[in-house]
Order: sequence, then C-alpha cells, then structure tokens
Amino acid sequence: MKCIAKAVFSTKYGKFTAFYSDIGLCKLIFPSIIKESEFSDVPYVSYLKEVNIDRDSIESCIKLTNELLNNYFNKKPSTNLPPLDLSSGTDFQKKVWSALLNIPFGKTKTYSEMSEFIGCYNGARAVGSACGANPIPIIIPCHRVIAKNGKPGGFSAGLKWKRLLLDVES
Repeated sequence: MKCIAKAVFSTKYGKFTAFYSDIGLCKLIFPSIIKESEFSDVPYVSYLKEVNIDRDSIESCIKLTNELLNNYFNKKPSTNLPPLDLSSGTDFQKKVWSALLNIPFGKTKTYSEMSEFIGCYNGARAVGSACGANPIPIIIPCHRVIAKNGKPGGFSAGLKWKRLLLDVES
C-alpha cells in the first residue's frame, strides 16, 4: 500500500487524519486527546507523492470520508462508504474487517459472535487481534465488538474512544 494523499478533518471531537492510496481510504488516525475543536466542513488535503494520479477520484473519496465522519458524530449513520484499501491486512483480517461492516449502527456483537459469523469457531481472540489491527476504525466499526461479559474489551485508540463511540451510537 502506497499512501499518496493525506486529509485532516475537524470534528467536534478533534482532528482526524486520513491517508489515501490510489485504491481509496487506507488509514484513519484518531486525535490524540479527546477535546472540543472548531467544527469545519472543509478538510485540509495534501498530496504525499507527486505521481500521475486521479485527483478527482481521491478528492471524491476525501469528500465521502468527511461527510461520513461528520454525519457519524451527529448520530446520522451513513451507508455511503468511500472506497477502502484494505491491502495492508492478511486474508483473515480482511475477512473480519468485511464482517464488521455488517454490524448496524447502535448494535454490538461479541468477539465470539463475530468469530462464529465468519466460521472461525473458538476464534474470539483472533477476531480481537484483527479488530486491533483495523486501519480504518469508525468506518470499519471494530468498536461495536465487545467482550462476552458486556465490557468493552480493547480498542486501538484507547477505551475512552471506544466508550465515546458506543455512546454516540446509543
């Protein structure tokens, strides 16, 4: 995966940074600290590589990402996803990430339920590892996967973020 563009999106929970390949969105990075920031609909965009790329395609993907994030934090779930580049994952991780897209906004599944859903019985820990490796959290909703005991489990951006995301969806 070769990232060719970067966009920074201001949301009411801070600035998210997204990276794009020629395939689509390949990585989303959370703000390091949850804090209120000035809301803006206009992302900051920079191109990381001066190569022959379809800028219109990338800018369309950036626009979709911006809309999705801002709609999400305003409790308006969107099914219109930008193209996703999941090439950084193993086949198993990609299978888990694709399955996560089936969990509806406001719903949760356990790691065990997800492992059974993909046909990997007794694979709850492996599903947890794949969730932790998810390069595009929120959009690929790994935060919707919780422990069997109802506790949140882990989250790559930290449990404060996982709890906040689950609260946004409740």
